[in-house]
Amino acid sequence: MGLFGDSFEGITLTHDVIKYKRDGGPVAGAVARVESGADVRRRVTAARFIMLSPLIAFAAKKQVGHVFLTVEGDGFEFAVEVPVKKESDARKFAAKINNASKHKNGLVAEAAPRPGVEAPAPLLPAAAWYPDPSNPAILRWWDGLRWTEHTAPTN
Repeated sequence: MGLFGDSFEGITLTHDVIKYKRDGGPVAGAVARVESGADVRRRVTAARFIMLSPLIAFAAKKQVGHVFLTVEGDGFEFAVEVPVKKESDARKFAAKINNASKHKNGLVAEAAPRPGVEAPAPLLPAAAWYPDPSNPAILRWWDGLRWTEHTAPTN
């Protein structure tokens, strides 16, 4: 994520929160999907479908030109219409949301390995700006594998 978070088509993702207009909540546990209007209609109940977005009903009928980036979390859900030409970007942003959802402050809780079973390699924190390990007064870019030379002020 960038210094202050990432955004796509009006959705803002920060370290702990995801927002779209007046909806949103904690990113922990949130699930993002890129779906056609018909896929959304099949997945959600009729009442939720109507509340989720009137645009979905229209797109489900025409089935051409748009997909939806849907996000469901603890106490919130929303759907954002995305032009098909931006579907790849929507999928990348959905992956960022899902990755952030699984990581708490860049760490994943892992189960203890079973006896006699080799433990999997640990997951590394997602690429993002983090407090510099040697100087918490600055941020340093973690590229997903290692610290880089890129720094930024914390405020």
